[in-house]
Amino acid sequence: MAEIARRITGRVRSFVYLDEQHIWYTLNLDGVEELPLAEGYELRLGTDADMERITGLGGTSLENADENRARGAEAWLVEQGEEPAFVCWIFPESTPVRAATDRWLALPPGVACLEDSFTDASHRGRGIAGAAWTKIAQGLKKRDFGVLITKVDVDNAPSRKAVQKAGFREACLMRLRRRGPRETVTVEALPTELTPAEQTAAGEIKQRLERH
Repeated sequence: MAEIARRITGRVRSFVYLDEQHIWYTLNLDGVEELPLAEGYELRLGTDADMERITGLGGTSLENADENRARGAEAWLVEQGEEPAFVCWIFPESTPVRAATDRWLALPPGVACLEDSFTDASHRGRGIAGAAWTKIAQGLKKRDFGVLITKVDVDNAPSRKAVQKAGFREACLMRLRRRGPRETVTVEALPTELTPAEQTAAGEIKQRLERH
């Protein structure tokens, strides 16, 4: 009973008090250096028939997956034979962001967002995520996208290292603070040399998310 009470208290507290910090990263799609997939792995776009496998691998619920796809999102899957090894989502129009007013951030033209990357534990350490991201980035460039963005929790050092290895650059620091019904969101530019396209994307993130 004591454990249940602690869980309930924690959930209630999260609705009243919240402090989150994420770093937004940008990847200019001009000249992305493709990282090779390990031998025996294949990247492909997920289909209707893959949704149960994809959601089982990545922890996204079928309900959220349906909403993602209704908003135009794409699930990408890396397999070894018939075994799923990695999944991520690409959002070309709007992306789920807790800090956004309605929890979805409308993306500027030419900007896509990478979210919910997950590598199965038995396939980690083989550079699968970075290779998948760069291959997807090249495909987005052919579809006239100019920048791919993603966000990573400041405390998630492995993911931060992985996205930087794939060519993403730190663009801005986003802080979400909730006290009761009031939320504030600040977005601070980081001292990283960005391309003009990346600077524009970062500026749009700031303009669309900040709330005081």
